[in-house]
Amino acid sequence: MRRMFVPVLLAALVAVFGMAKPGAALASEQARNVRGFEVPAGATLHEIRALVAKADGLGGDVPERLMEEGWLAPGGYSLRPGMTRGELVETMRGAQEGRLSAAWDYRAPGLPVATPGELLALASLVECEAPSSDFYGLVASVLVNRLKLGIALQVDTPLRYGITGGDPALDRPLTQGDLAADTPWNLYRNAGLPPGPVCAPSLEALAVTAHPPETDLLYFVSDGAGGLRFAATLAEHNANVRLYREAVRAE
Repeated sequence: MRRMFVPVLLAALVAVFGMAKPGAALASEQARNVRGFEVPAGATLHEIRALVAKADGLGGDVPERLMEEGWLAPGGYSLRPGMTRGELVETMRGAQEGRLSAAWDYRAPGLPVATPGELLALASLVECEAPSSDFYGLVASVLVNRLKLGIALQVDTPLRYGITGGDPALDRPLTQGDLAADTPWNLYRNAGLPPGPVCAPSLEALAVTAHPPETDLLYFVSDGAGGLRFAATLAEHNANVRLYREAVRAE
C-alpha cells in the first residue's frame, strides 16, 4: 500500500495543480497569440526573477512582495495577451501554495517537519540534491531518516546557498573554511533543516518528500557518472566515497 501511495498522490496533485507544459498544446495556443513560459524545477528565486523580468509581452514590474524563495511553482505557464508580470507571479505563487497544501494534508505519519514551510524547505533540498527525479525518493528517505535521528544532514546545497543567497549560484568548490562557518545554512555543523527553501521544488519533489519510501539509508554520495550511491552504514558509505574518488581520478 505504501509504495502505491506516492504515485496515486502525485497523479491527484498533477490533476489539480499540475501546470500546462509548453509543447504540443502550445501550437494551438500560438494561434490565439498565447505564448509559453517555463520555469525549471530547482530554479532559485534569483533565476526566476530574471526569467519573469525578461519575459516578452508582459506588462508591469516584478512584484517583489510575492517573490519568496521556494514559493513560486516551477513548470509551464501560458502567457496571454495583456498579462502582467504581477499576474504571472500571482499564478505561480498560488500554484505552489496549492501544491504544498495538498502535500501537507497527505503527508506520511511521523514525517519530521512541523509546518508546511518546513516541508517546502525539505523538498527543496531533495530537489537540489537529487541529480534527477529518479533519485527523489531515496534522497528524501535519507534526509528524513537523519532528521528523525537528530543527525546533521551534511548536504552541500544549503551551505552553498547561504554563501550567496542564491544570487548568483556559488561557482567554486566549498572550502574547509566554508564547512567550518557558523551559519544556520551550514548543515554540517547544525542538525535540522535550513532557515528556508533553497530553490523552487517541483510538484513531484513535494509529493515524494511528503511520503518518502521507508528505508534504513543514512548516506548518499555521487557515483561520478551522474547518479548517486546510497548506504545504510558509515562503512558502506566510505566504500562508496572511495568508488567516487576512483571514478573522478579515472576521468
